[in-house]
Amino acid sequence: MPDLTRYYLEEDPILPNVDTWRLEERDAREEVLDRLDELVVKPVDGAGGKGVLIGPKASSADLAAAKERILEDPRGWIAQPVVQALDRANLDRGRARAAPRGPPSLRHQ
Repeated sequence: MPDLTRYYLEEDPILPNVDTWRLEERDAREEVLDRLDELVVKPVDGAGGKGVLIGPKASSADLAAAKERILEDPRGWIAQPVVQALDRANLDRGRARAAPRGPPSLRHQ
């Protein structure tokens, strides 16, 4: 995404990109498989959360199945660290709310 932002907008991204491991790369794949229980693994062609494995919440059986799928088709997967949810109150500077109103918008208002 940072490269796309620079290309199309001719500016640097405001937010940092989440670290991403491309599992077709042997070193990345080995690291991810060693840390599968700590990471989020996603199919590259997925949408809507389908096929996503959240390592810290996965069972041993789910982790073993994910490892098999990764080894069968490493190009079909990426891995990222778990990202904590944003706190809506912190985003609405000075306008803290008792309850969140849904996902935060990253659009400039």
